[in-house]
Amino acid sequence: MDEETTMSAISKEVDRTMIDILNDIDKNNDGALHDLIVDTIDLIKAWEES
Repeated sequence: MDEETTMSAISKEVDRTMIDILNDIDKNNDGALHDLIVDTIDLIKAWEES
């Protein structure tokens, strides 16, 4: 897989993950959503720095 294809696949997966998070807002109104968002942001930052 070339770099452009890899970036596209990762971008689509991040988009799906963010949609899943937004869809779960009403279901996870106990603080777990905040933790999930923070974890997701940390993963994105770590990936960008690599």
